[in-house]
Amino acid sequence: MSKVCALIALPEGGVPPLEKVCGLPLLLRHLFVLREAGVRDALVVGELDGRGRKLLERSEGKIGVRARHFKPDDIEGILEALLDFEEVLLVDGRYGFEFLLLEAARKAGKGTALVDADPSQPEGTPKVSVSEGRVLSLSAPAGGVQFAGVAFLPWEWVEEALRSGARPTESVGFLLKVAEKHELRAINLAEISPYDPERRRPVKPTWRFLASRADVPKLRKALVYGTQKRTLDVMAWYVHRPVENRLTCLLAETPLTPNQMTALTLLVALCVALLFATKHLLAGALLALAVNIMDGLDGKLARAKGMTTKVGLLEHSLDLFYEQSWYIAYGYAAYSLSGGKLWVLAVLVGMLLFDSFARHIYMQFRQAVGISLSDVAPFDRAFRRFDGRRNIYSLYMLGGAIFGLPWVALCLMAFHAFLTATIYFARAVKHLKSADLGRLKVGE
Repeated sequence: MSKVCALIALPEGGVPPLEKVCGLPLLLRHLFVLREAGVRDALVVGELDGRGRKLLERSEGKIGVRARHFKPDDIEGILEALLDFEEVLLVDGRYGFEFLLLEAARKAGKGTALVDADPSQPEGTPKVSVSEGRVLSLSAPAGGVQFAGVAFLPWEWVEEALRSGARPTESVGFLLKVAEKHELRAINLAEISPYDPERRRPVKPTWRFLASRADVPKLRKALVYGTQKRTLDVMAWYVHRPVENRLTCLLAETPLTPNQMTALTLLVALCVALLFATKHLLAGALLALAVNIMDGLDGKLARAKGMTTKVGLLEHSLDLFYEQSWYIAYGYAAYSLSGGKLWVLAVLVGMLLFDSFARHIYMQFRQAVGISLSDVAPFDRAFRRFDGRRNIYSLYMLGGAIFGLPWVALCLMAFHAFLTATIYFARAVKHLKSADLGRLKVGE
């Protein structure tokens, strides 16, 4: 028996379920988000036209989520479908959100409704009246905190509410019926914001009630800016971040997929390697700066569209491939332009070894502890701003191209890689020893 099913209610009002949000129909985006949260079954209850029903029919083959459509009054059909599950994620289809909202609901436990105090939400967002953590009432104009659009309920509660005449499409009324019979707890999102290893920070899930089409651009902006990683090097934070966010906002409404963006970035990155190998160092270094910005777009697009995939994780492997090709091609050019001095090749080998060693330490630490090495302590976060990586090495390569001294740039890159590997190793040993003793404290 599969344990969790999503029940996506499509109440009247708000934006239509096929309204485009970040380039995808809202309903399709919900299904992508379910997949991202590990939920593979969905019951969609409400009125849908032929295009919407066809979208659901194709969802299992296309994205791996089995979605079935039911009319609001088909109570027996809904109950029969729910018999295969123990827990139900009740999702109000008028909301837009990221997968962390569903993870927060499951973290809160069964018998809970997620609430938030977000003054940016539009007028008409359902409000929750709470007393001692228990939901007392829900309505649009009520005072109190806002309902965040998701509740996590035992199957029995859903069955009881359906048999008593409540309809999922009356989202607020349905939860109110549940709250009349059971202790439905209100869980504030601010209290359960999970740590997201991809963004290297605790994240309060992004959500928005879509009262009208005017709320769609606001949701898009919140999703894009909410994807931002916390700990980055100085170039990524001060230069790339604002450019990436603006470009992602523009690209999010296009049909461009994250994987297509990855392929485009790889193609341009290989052109950089070709330019370096043919000794066009300045052109290669300038194009490398553009690639460094492009590299951040696929991940942000994936999180904004809800289209993260396991295949997309290979993007990190492709990053490694083209980065190493840059260093090898640049080192070859430096060797040639130096008149064939062998020590230049020795420096290149050292740079590659230390850079690979530092990368592997970083990867192993995250695999062992579940968080990034650069997020553990203030020193680690500070060093992350200046540690050796592609964004910083690109500046060395640009300087070497401008001044005609690529071998000097290579020496600086090798020293920076050595310094980074040494500090990473020392810090990883320290933190892993603390973890072995049960004393690892993040943030101290």
